[in-house]
Parts: sequence; C-alpha cells; structure tokens
Amino acid sequence: MKNFSNKKISKMNFETKFIYLMKIIKKSKRVSKAYMLTGSPVLELSEGCIKEFELKISKIQTPFF
Repeated sequence: MKNFSNKKISKMNFETKFIYLMKIIKKSKRVSKAYMLTGSPVLELSEGCIKEFELKISKIQTPFF
C-alpha cells in the first residue's frame, strides 16, 4: 500500500487511520506480515492499539529529529 487520500479517512486522526488500515490488512488472506515505515506519530500510539495488533516499534536514533 502506498500513500493515498480517501474522503473516508482523510479527517481521521493518525491512530484511527492506522487501526482502519490494519483491519483492512488483517482481512486479506494474502498478507501474513505488514511492515510500515512512518514518522514520529507511530511512537504516540496507545498501548491498547499496540497490544491489539501485536506491534513491534523501533525508533531510529538520528540527529535530524
């Protein structure tokens, strides 16, 4: 999946968009793992979201942020 705009999700906050996309991915029988490269908003996901989707989050240390 690449960046896209959709009226249904364009006004959602990051976590709601993330949950929406993850549910679409989980429904797919062809997908066994999903890797997402995102910015810093993913570091602010709630613990419930992280546990629900069994996420592993890695913060890349960089002097640019």
